[in-house]
Amino acid sequence: MRLAARSNNLRIVLLLIVLVGAFTLLPPAAHSQTAGKPLAKQDVIDLLTGDVPNDRVEVIARNRGVGFEMNAAAERDLRAAGGSDELIKALRGLAPHAPAATRKTSRTTPATNPASSTVLMIQSTPGESQVYVDDEPVGSTSRGGRLKLSQIPPGSHQIRVSLAGYDEYAQSVTMAQGETTTVIATLRPPAAPPPVQHAQHTEPPVVTPAYPPPVPSTPQTGFASFTVAHDHGQSGQNYCVGVMAIGNGMIYYKSNNGVHAFEIPSNTVKEAKRNAVYLVGLGAFHIRVGKNTNYNFVVLNQQNQYQSPDPILTAINQAMGR
Repeated sequence: MRLAARSNNLRIVLLLIVLVGAFTLLPPAAHSQTAGKPLAKQDVIDLLTGDVPNDRVEVIARNRGVGFEMNAAAERDLRAAGGSDELIKALRGLAPHAPAATRKTSRTTPATNPASSTVLMIQSTPGESQVYVDDEPVGSTSRGGRLKLSQIPPGSHQIRVSLAGYDEYAQSVTMAQGETTTVIATLRPPAAPPPVQHAQHTEPPVVTPAYPPPVPSTPQTGFASFTVAHDHGQSGQNYCVGVMAIGNGMIYYKSNNGVHAFEIPSNTVKEAKRNAVYLVGLGAFHIRVGKNTNYNFVVLNQQNQYQSPDPILTAINQAMGR
């Protein structure tokens, strides 16, 4: 009886050793998944135009994932927002791609009746370009730039050919039964993006302690006024504190230390809303002016506590007539 009990205890110890060993062999990603939806293209643009460094944007993208296709249009928009070559390369590797099985099937599946089939021939320059028919990925061209498709039904179709680093090519075709339709797609590098336009204010290196900042001066009379901290794109480690006042069709901000002073006509504001990614734990919000200018703020009360941005966003949207 005593011998059987010892044998049973030994089996339990061996089982625990195996379980602990299996857990330690798991890849780090299995223990450190970051919650949250994958980043949309606009999320990345908001981070870049909000002065968040490219390397920090890459870290966020690796933690959250990327939920949009890195086609030529997306790459052009991200570069215009300040995305570096290294960030574009990283996002390209994280972005979703068409399954390889789809590409293989579309290249190699023969027509059931070659004499009466409808054939679509794609000739692309450069080669290895992705081909879409009616916005569905159907395969990629060979290194020589050729792709033959014999499973496309007759009728009108929208053909699109894309390759990272080039402008997309699009063409409408009408295919007839028993005929071969050829599309010659020459992809061209995109034009140089316009220089990023930032607001006309200086950004000297103002290094202050971490949040919360000191209490600012008394709000202005006759305006909806709030105590805010203007973040300088260093994840809450570099900012200035001041008063934001909304009234008379304008949004005013002036920092207590005189570093920043903004005067933004409300009719030039494209968007004012809570942040989806950056400093979301502090209840941060942003004001977007134009295409490539983002200001990030955090609302504070007299006790140096973070506040909901809803009242100030309501005032801004009312000033915008929304």
